[in-house]
Amino acid sequence: MKRAIALMASFTVAFSLLGFLFAAPAVSAQANAPVWEEGYKWAMGKEVDIGTAVGDTSDIEEALAAYGVSVEQFDIDGTAESWIVFEVVDVTDSEYNLSVDCAGKVAAEVHVSITAQLWQAGTYTASEFASAPTEQKTIDIDLVEDFGIVLNGNVVFEKTTMAVKSIAFDLQASAVGSFDATNIPSIESSGTNVIVSYSTYNIEVSFDLDMSVNVDFDPALNLYDFPLDVGDEWTIESTATVSGTIDGFLDVNGLPDDLKDQIFTDEFVEQTGVDDFPIEFDEISSSGEGATINNGVIETYEAPIYAELACAGKVSMDVFNLGSVEVYKIVVNGDEGQYYYSDGFKFMTGMGMDLSGLELPEEIPGGLTPEVDMEMDTVDPDDAQSAITDVGTYQAGVSEDATGEQGDGTGGLGIDPMILAVILIVVIAVVLVAVVFVLKRKKP
Repeated sequence: MKRAIALMASFTVAFSLLGFLFAAPAVSAQANAPVWEEGYKWAMGKEVDIGTAVGDTSDIEEALAAYGVSVEQFDIDGTAESWIVFEVVDVTDSEYNLSVDCAGKVAAEVHVSITAQLWQAGTYTASEFASAPTEQKTIDIDLVEDFGIVLNGNVVFEKTTMAVKSIAFDLQASAVGSFDATNIPSIESSGTNVIVSYSTYNIEVSFDLDMSVNVDFDPALNLYDFPLDVGDEWTIESTATVSGTIDGFLDVNGLPDDLKDQIFTDEFVEQTGVDDFPIEFDEISSSGEGATINNGVIETYEAPIYAELACAGKVSMDVFNLGSVEVYKIVVNGDEGQYYYSDGFKFMTGMGMDLSGLELPEEIPGGLTPEVDMEMDTVDPDDAQSAITDVGTYQAGVSEDATGEQGDGTGGLGIDPMILAVILIVVIAVVLVAVVFVLKRKKP
């Protein structure tokens, strides 16, 4: 939990990249700092069919077939959506204040069944392992997840530079899920022996989170370094001062003891005072490097922020009410992410995350991670606000399932649920690693 809270500042920066800057149309090739007026409103969002986003899985099946793995079923179904609305609610001589409403959901099911010739369970010496008897094994995986999250907050900007001074938000996030799997292989070394075993999992997860966070940036985050032009390079160096409160719980049933031991280590128990599920967030007391939490209060702490930004060029993008226009593309730390800014639209037009650098175990062959579009689109603010209301109702229902209590459908954490859709793919790929690893070891 301490590590999760310590990441809050980094998440806040990502959140701040979701769409701040409006600019009046510029005569020159540069984009100049904007002048905002109270009542300006913009929105981004996307709703995706997860199965369609994953696309054709024939490449995955072919990659596994090369290792003697037969794919009996590989179904990924569900929807993911994410919406965000910005509105200028106050203008002073030195600051702009934007309200932010954000919501997202994931309702997904993953069903995978694969068959392969695998070693029989047992303990083998190193020499025996090379020629150990095999048998046909079928690995079944069923993952069901319902996740809802909504956020209400405010962002304050310096009027002359458009740098971000502070962010404050309240959120609620809720999830219920299950993970059922059979014949999950495990290969472990113990001295000179190799131990092959297969496990069955029936895991259920309930999660409900309420959080309020305030973040001040010193100096303010200079996300665009106006006047903006192609080829510009600059850095963000700031200190985020974070405080807030946290409440809710995480409960996991059916987790094997060895996995629980990996979570509730002596260090974790010593730092948090928590030694078993459910984890009640308002009962955590944790201190050390990063955040300090005392009974649900996130005491004020500082976290450094550093990023290298560059305006890499202009690209064509379809923008709400404008059609296809040229927008500025800003890249973060070379290839970790990108966001887009339109001078004519007077707003950020999208953001994305580059998944090519996603670290997966080396045993996963190429082709096992389908590409998924991670970018949101500009949309009608009224449509986005209506969708946020619907997601709030959905989140309240998930909260009721998780807690047995009636939620109110307000609050939320601005995590793009498209990221969670990708996580579903990664979960499947990682589970298949053991099979691929075994079959690679069997090759001469």
